[in-house]
Amino acid sequence: MSRRLTCDVENYVNYFLVYFRDLDTGWVWQGGMYNNEYTAPDVLSKIREIGANNTNITFNGASYDMPLIALFLTGANNYQLYSAGADIIANRLMPWIFERKYNLTIPEWDHIDLINVAFGVASLKVYGARLGSRKLQELPIHWDNFIMPDEVEVIDLYCGNDNLVTADLFFELEGAIDLRIAMSEEYGVDLRSKSDAQIAETVIKSEYIKVTGKKIPKAEAQKSYKYKAPPFIGFTSEVLQTLNDTCASVDFNISEKGAVLMPKDLNKQIAVGDKKYKMGIGGLHSVDKGGSYYADDQYELLAIDVTSYYPNIILGCGFEPTHIGAIFTIIYRDILDRRVAAKKAGDMTVSDSLKIVINGLFGKFGSRYSAVYSPDLMF
Repeated sequence: MSRRLTCDVENYVNYFLVYFRDLDTGWVWQGGMYNNEYTAPDVLSKIREIGANNTNITFNGASYDMPLIALFLTGANNYQLYSAGADIIANRLMPWIFERKYNLTIPEWDHIDLINVAFGVASLKVYGARLGSRKLQELPIHWDNFIMPDEVEVIDLYCGNDNLVTADLFFELEGAIDLRIAMSEEYGVDLRSKSDAQIAETVIKSEYIKVTGKKIPKAEAQKSYKYKAPPFIGFTSEVLQTLNDTCASVDFNISEKGAVLMPKDLNKQIAVGDKKYKMGIGGLHSVDKGGSYYADDQYELLAIDVTSYYPNIILGCGFEPTHIGAIFTIIYRDILDRRVAAKKAGDMTVSDSLKIVINGLFGKFGSRYSAVYSPDLMF
């Protein structure tokens, strides 16, 4: 029976450790190589057996742990493993680049990598601190030191604690992972290790292939774009009319990294009534000071929500990535309609999962690595 195991590696010049821990029972297996000698009987076959027959849960495992385990399984020695680990870190090697460079295939084990599911960008230690993990520990021995015989256990205990923190993070994210499991079944694509925005992109790519039988062509950005307001946008105040004209006249340049640059003419505060706003690529941001507001006999506090706000802007304005075309609207509208119907029907599992898809897509318009990259739609 498949178990849920946290998995982590430690990698030194003369010591390599692979550590598995069962989320539910606390069972532990560890093995590796010290001074080019295996530390457990049949260590390679045992790692293959454990990895292939269980669900492996890591933090940044897709980019680091799994490539190194794959290299270890080829018979690599300690120095080769250490050098490859340093190569991953120094050159930020993606897994597919690692495979080509080291002439290997990373095993297709059942694997959930938590790094993109977790909110924001932080280290495992930072997430552990936020979650109140029982013990937090930084690397006890510098990563480029030789490990003495009496220090092996120190590294083993450190790695074991990292597995406990990974377990804490998994249980915190279990609801989000359950949503991703439901969506994976819906779309036939493994989404468990994806961020919200990555889910959106993956679903669009998958649905595009189903409709056309082809992959989405690569997007090519221009050096600059002009803004064209939707025809239903109009203003009566002179301030906003001027702002609209300025938006239409300036160039929105694209940086070498593919990001939309803010035109200097728009980098200023704008007064609308008695409020001031600052323009950003994503829209207007109010300029506020800290304050406290209370409801009383005269005033009430309102939190106003718009169902699928950004998705409806995208569809209402007819925004489509030019390299995808009208198929994008068909796919995106279908997902939005299904989400709204599920919300009205009270099916919150489906509603919440589809909300991730439709809301996450907007951010991908601004990523040059995305299949839906469209900087003109981003601003």
